[in-house]
Amino acid sequence: MPNYNMESKYVHEVDNNYRTGYDRIFKKSKTVSGPNKNFVTWDQVHEYTDFLSKVIEHQHYDAIIGIQRGGLIPAVLLSHKLNMPMHTIQFSLRDLKQVGNIDLPKKGTYLVVDDINDTGETFTQLQEKFNKAGLSVKYAVLHNNVPSKFTVDHYALEIDKSKDPAWIVYPWESK
Repeated sequence: MPNYNMESKYVHEVDNNYRTGYDRIFKKSKTVSGPNKNFVTWDQVHEYTDFLSKVIEHQHYDAIIGIQRGGLIPAVLLSHKLNMPMHTIQFSLRDLKQVGNIDLPKKGTYLVVDDINDTGETFTQLQEKFNKAGLSVKYAVLHNNVPSKFTVDHYALEIDKSKDPAWIVYPWESK
């Protein structure tokens, strides 16, 4: 898998004022770096999921599984682009620390989608649950962190947080 690097042609103006929903969703822009933060735009999310859909389109999956919360939007976009059904699972080790009951789909082959493979802990714990349920799964993310302890199957952009530890902020997150 090549190191896919998206370069945007657009400039994003950063200010402290609240942007209207229209500007935040439709304005073409470039990743902006702030103090220890890299902001990803909606355009980039669509570029990343377009790339992933082209890589994944000839593989067979029964459905996509989107990880709540960060993986839901990329999963929905991929589900539409690939015309594939989607399930969701609630599993968070960071924000809400929710690891409760996971309602897994029936046996089959699934593509698990999240926004980032950061440390790999989420995927490691999920893989144990999927193995117990007899599910065959592959993993896709927008950003793959090289030092992660888990190897994903598909990613749009490779990063290395050991060199640049900046937080990735997606457009659906609080800034």
